[in-house]
Amino acid sequence: MEFWVLWFIGIVITIGTRIAINKLTSCPYYYGKYHSCEENPYCSRYYYIESNSKRTQIIIYVFVIICIILVGGIANGKWLGYFSSECFLEFGEYPDIWGYIIAGILPCIITYVIIYPGLGLYHFSNKISKIIFIVVFMISIIGWTILICNYNRNIETVKGTTITSIQERKLLYFCNIPVQEVSGEISGSSIVGSGSISGSISTSNELSYWYANENNEGEYDSVEASSSKIVFITEEENPYLEIITYRTYTKTINHNNGREDTETDKVWEEYIFYLPEAIMQYSLE
Repeated sequence: MEFWVLWFIGIVITIGTRIAINKLTSCPYYYGKYHSCEENPYCSRYYYIESNSKRTQIIIYVFVIICIILVGGIANGKWLGYFSSECFLEFGEYPDIWGYIIAGILPCIITYVIIYPGLGLYHFSNKISKIIFIVVFMISIIGWTILICNYNRNIETVKGTTITSIQERKLLYFCNIPVQEVSGEISGSSIVGSGSISGSISTSNELSYWYANENNEGEYDSVEASSSKIVFITEEENPYLEIITYRTYTKTINHNNGREDTETDKVWEEYIFYLPEAIMQYSLE
């Protein structure tokens, strides 16, 4: 993120530098005894930076180099920095820097093709200055790539799972079986539903149940069988449902500035039915 801030600063400097170059290279309509640029033998197609004082030339050169380093260097350094996590320079490590440079030749060329007219580098008549700009551009790409790769290496990504909430519900019926009364041999009929409670429990893809809410009123609900499990309890314990909400997350720790960001990847629930062991007399289909 810090590099993009520098990049935007470079854009602002580039705009200011381009305006200054335009002003310094604008050919005056009236120049001495000549009435137009066409009549002026000192005018060429482009009015060059070299026509200004040495002091002005040095200032413009410095700002152009800054623009190339910040705008072109950072953009391509970010691009090359994402190729591999092995692009960091450390003592005893020799990454294939040239491989990354070759892989980024095309975007580098495109970037310079945009910078050349955008910054108005055609206003420099000195060929050596243009060579200097290209060399500075290449060195800045290598330098920013190394810096950005080292920066990225200090960013740690941690994936994990945590429990966000645990809710308990007092069970009244489980698949039409009055679980508060289940013990020993099961016989009789169910209040909820019809027919005998002996036989098998049809679960399909869902498990239905009744539970007592906060007002001690019975409420109906159902859950996916694939997200549920049964834990057997003793006859002295009361049957209940435990709903556990899980969350998987990705935490990004930036050791460069101490910033931490956490994103939620997935949230799901697990349903644990705590039931008397006598429920095993039923066949769950």
